[in-house]
Amino acid sequence: MSDLLGKWLNHYDPIHRGWTRAGIANGVTAMHGWSFPRRRGGYLLYLGTSLAGIDMTRPVGVGSHDATTVRLFPWICPPPATRCYVRLVAIGPGGVESVENPKDRQVVAFTTGDGGEVPDPAPPAPRSLEVLPIAGGKFRIRFLFVPSRHFARAAQFRVYGNNGSGAVNYSTPVQTIAARPSLSGAGHYACDTAAFDHGTSVKWAVRARTTDGGEEPNTVVAEAQADAQGPADHQVSDIAYGDDE
Repeated sequence: MSDLLGKWLNHYDPIHRGWTRAGIANGVTAMHGWSFPRRRGGYLLYLGTSLAGIDMTRPVGVGSHDATTVRLFPWICPPPATRCYVRLVAIGPGGVESVENPKDRQVVAFTTGDGGEVPDPAPPAPRSLEVLPIAGGKFRIRFLFVPSRHFARAAQFRVYGNNGSGAVNYSTPVQTIAARPSLSGAGHYACDTAAFDHGTSVKWAVRARTTDGGEEPNTVVAEAQADAQGPADHQVSDIAYGDDE
């Protein structure tokens, strides 16, 4: 079988009249497997629990040529509490997928909930979180952000704290830092907090967030004690003068 004929059979499927996974996803069944109805192309979504394990024979979502969002089919149930990967592949007007061209595909990673629910796309978590006590009972929070093409783009970073007691409150951020538009937000970030009483031990956390509100759920916490006092005063008890030169 020639390569050209093989591609034709894969996408038009007259033998099965379009009743295959790809044929059903693209509406080829409506043409009885003899024509490709997406005359302007479109997108197919594929799923796996690893990059190498993405099943490229089973579409789990489909979108038109002008789609801005492609969702999983309602009957697709990813495994619960599992890191998953979805690959978006462009389809040409003739039905041939552009899987050979890396620029025409997008891979996104996400972790499903305990019930297998799929969260909103989120950026990777910040790295190297560090908290330093500074003058006046304040803290300086520093972290590194490294973007990844397998995650959504970060628009901002939200700083959370425990106000000196209990667990970190992830419901209300105490500060928001805008991600740098250049290099997809990559680089080191820092901010100074409000003042706390001397000796107060405060926990801090930072999460990355998209413009659509998708926030990654990392639970890394850094803790430090506020320093609101200067050095103690000391009286001079003895002075020895040397000879002037």
